[in-house]
Amino acid sequence: MFGGAPIVCAVRAGSRISSLADYTGAARGRPETVSSGTSGAGSMGHLAALVFEQAAGVKLLHVPFRGAPEAQSAVLSGDTVSIWDTIGAHAAAVRQGSLRALAFTSAARVPLFPEVPTMAGAGVPGAVVTNWFLLAAPAGFPAEAAARVNGVCQDAMREPAVMERMGELGLVSLGAMSPTEIQGFVR
Repeated sequence: MFGGAPIVCAVRAGSRISSLADYTGAARGRPETVSSGTSGAGSMGHLAALVFEQAAGVKLLHVPFRGAPEAQSAVLSGDTVSIWDTIGAHAAAVRQGSLRALAFTSAARVPLFPEVPTMAGAGVPGAVVTNWFLLAAPAGFPAEAAARVNGVCQDAMREPAVMERMGELGLVSLGAMSPTEIQGFVR
């Protein structure tokens, strides 16, 4: 298990929406008019926005794009109110101040942006969604080999340079897991 990429809900920095409470209030006040841009229908951002809708009791207007750059451009131009996507694709825009991160869908704050709350911390509990990354092998892969590969990967993930790069990408640790634990996690 390499880690997870929380989804960020962000708006254009010049937006009147300055918090998740503002965003939720706007969506409650005008159902299906607050647009949420994503990297496409069925993407992790789309699914995270759907989980948010259920948890917050609101209905957004989904606007699917062909990828993160298109979605971000639409938000920056004001054509779309918000973007829902992994932070790695938008960290530079948040750092530069062109996008305002409202909240993350992670269980804990994201070290890359410690000032940005989680959904629960911003008043919407139950909206936890993380895009996760792992190394998989075909069914029947020898258990001994899987344990060896897992150990090598875990050692690599503890290397300072790897940890630093993962943090720069907005990835968070999901904990060290054995191959059996990973299988359970996936199930």
